[in-house]
Order: sequence, then structure tokens, then C-alpha cells
Amino acid sequence: MDTQESDLGILDLIQVFVEALDRCFENVCELDLIFHSERVHYILDEIVMGGMVLETNISSILQAINDQKKLHENSLKETSHSGDTSLSHRDKATDYSYRW
Repeated sequence: MDTQESDLGILDLIQVFVEALDRCFENVCELDLIFHSERVHYILDEIVMGGMVLETNISSILQAINDQKKLHENSLKETSHSGDTSLSHRDKATDYSYRW
């Protein structure tokens, strides 16, 4: 934070981030942040990128997150239907990047 940034703007940004996390994780806790860090980073990327605030409208942020979740689920369905054997069943069970 530098001298040109508004304290209230930063507080609003934090509030939007926390609200987005809370809605995505349904009562977010520290364990959600630890075990689902890729989702947390994606949510943060929807709000801030390259040090610039992109979006603070919670509805737009949640819509983008839901769209990404649907794309991810569709890609998993397509992969499972195509018979992709790039990962063994044991690897798929322990590879947390496959879960949203």
C-alpha cells in the first residue's frame, strides 16, 4: 500500500475478498485456505491482477467463479468419458487439482 491508495478502498477490497471466499467455501475457515489454495488464488485473480484491482462487484466475481467451476466439471466429465489413462486410479485419488 502506498500513499496514493485510499484506506477505505483497501478495506473494501479486503471485504470483497472475504465475502467471495465465504460464499465459495460456505463459511470459510483456515483449512479451506490451506487445502484449496488453488481456488483461493483463482478468486484473488478475479479481483486483483498485476497489482491492479479488476473487479469489486461481488456478483460479477461469483459469476466468473461459477463459470470456471462449470468448465472444470465439464472437462473432468469429458476426460472420464474419453477413457483418459494418463493418471492411474491411485494418482487421481491423491491429485487434489482435480477437485473444486
